[in-house]
Amino acid sequence: MLVLISFLILPMMLLISCGIKQSNPLYLLPLTEAGWPRIIVGSKETLMAMFGFEFILVVFPMAEGKSIGKLKLILAANAVVVLLYCFTVFTCATAFSPQQLDLMPEPVIYLLRSIPLGTMDRVDFIFLPIWLISIFSAISGYYYAASYGISYLLKQKSHKKEVPFVVLASCIIAYWPQRREDFELIGFIANNSAYFFLIVFPFLLLILSYIFKKRRNPKHEKKEQSAWNAGSTHYYNGLLGSGQLA
Repeated sequence: MLVLISFLILPMMLLISCGIKQSNPLYLLPLTEAGWPRIIVGSKETLMAMFGFEFILVVFPMAEGKSIGKLKLILAANAVVVLLYCFTVFTCATAFSPQQLDLMPEPVIYLLRSIPLGTMDRVDFIFLPIWLISIFSAISGYYYAASYGISYLLKQKSHKKEVPFVVLASCIIAYWPQRREDFELIGFIANNSAYFFLIVFPFLLLILSYIFKKRRNPKHEKKEQSAWNAGSTHYYNGLLGSGQLA
């Protein structure tokens, strides 16, 4: 799966990089015109792009290796994703003026439409299938996480039985919104829930892990075992002294 996604991302970024030929860095000026408070508040709209990070909470215990090595790999993967997003945003922001960006719902698609590649006039026809494959790969990961979580809660040995129900539920939810207001409502709920699933929930799990780790500390277990052995020895010595075990 990772190899497939890597081979898909490479042609996608190559197609997007063709837009650098028509870029104009002056479109980025003036920088910080709105002020840092507004920039920080406006950055919450990018949380939607960071969805998928919480999948680490599911696969981290299953991956082999030391925790430090796994954390380094996770940080490297997230750094690559952030760089790809920055490159895409920079290319689109410099290829179109701010007035044009306000009128474009999908700047990447419009960027690819404006790139001539010989006899091929619609490069976006190549980009969309590649993008859809990567989207389905991400959705399959969510299906696995949801079905595995349900099977764990129901104490099932296999998560295969839960997969059809998860897929059916996701399809019903996907076909439920029919109006633009419904899509905006779902987007509002998803953006605001990102604060919990990407920040609050992992932090709570970190605190709980330290609490349970402290309780399961081998030193404390040895002390408790020694205290229990000492109490048991004292109890049996008392019974022998009283003649109850004679």
